[in-house]
Amino acid sequence: MTGPASTVYGVDFGSAADTAGEKTWIATATVEDDTPVVESCERLVEKLDCDSDRDSAHEALVTFVQTELDASSAIGLDFPFGLPGVVLDEQRWDGYVEDFPSKLTVPDWDDDDLPNEISSADDLSAWGSQRARDEAADCVHCKRLTDEEHGAQPPYGIIGKSITYHGLGNVIAPLAAEDDVTVAPMQVEEFGDPDGPLVLEAYPAGTLDRLGLCREGYKDGTNADRRRERNLDGLVQFGDVRIDDDVRDSAVENPGGDALDAVVAAVATHRATRSADALEPDEKQYDPVEGYIYV
Repeated sequence: MTGPASTVYGVDFGSAADTAGEKTWIATATVEDDTPVVESCERLVEKLDCDSDRDSAHEALVTFVQTELDASSAIGLDFPFGLPGVVLDEQRWDGYVEDFPSKLTVPDWDDDDLPNEISSADDLSAWGSQRARDEAADCVHCKRLTDEEHGAQPPYGIIGKSITYHGLGNVIAPLAAEDDVTVAPMQVEEFGDPDGPLVLEAYPAGTLDRLGLCREGYKDGTNADRRRERNLDGLVQFGDVRIDDDVRDSAVENPGGDALDAVVAAVATHRATRSADALEPDEKQYDPVEGYIYV
């Protein structure tokens, strides 16, 4: 990027083996006079014309970032970009993300129920839990500093383990290795310096919370569609966003709130890339080994 992003994308990420492409949504917004205009919000299979299985969908997403996004673009992905420092072995972020998960330290545990290598999301969860116990941490499913700040789930816990394992291994690892792609803030040396797009971690619930909107109750349950509608109204009112009618209809009608989350991720991406100050992480909430959530 050579300055504030002129096109931003938000991705609500899916990792199911057969339906990742159906469950992943991408919102696209063009920035006009510092106002993001959300012009489309589509399932990954429609946006990128790819198969829905996990390997195909994630490969298509990586290729999209590598080949279709340029230095004026930024994309926010809704999954953890790292692990809590307490379970790591004094590693740098890029040290364990590179070829994830092979660079994680796996002790020779004398327990047949613990993994000798990490080859699945369940392995990642079991590994992280035992590492926390070995370090006498005050948690088993530990959070990162940035998760604590925004009320996010533990990256390797029951809820987060799948998107973390597949997101890091299938998406962030190859993108972080690209010279023309910059993962923020871990790979940002100076705003405006990168030659290609910025990739950052979004967390829609945290953004909704920051804007004073409903972070709960909009995905399912009674009147969930009304809460989605109120959140969209709030994004326009408090987030200084314009949303095309077709996008609004999709976000309200999509059960589960995946489409809405993609729109919110795009808003968070714009908020983070407006300036060098906006992109700079709050040091009180940031451990460069763990990653950082932009809201």
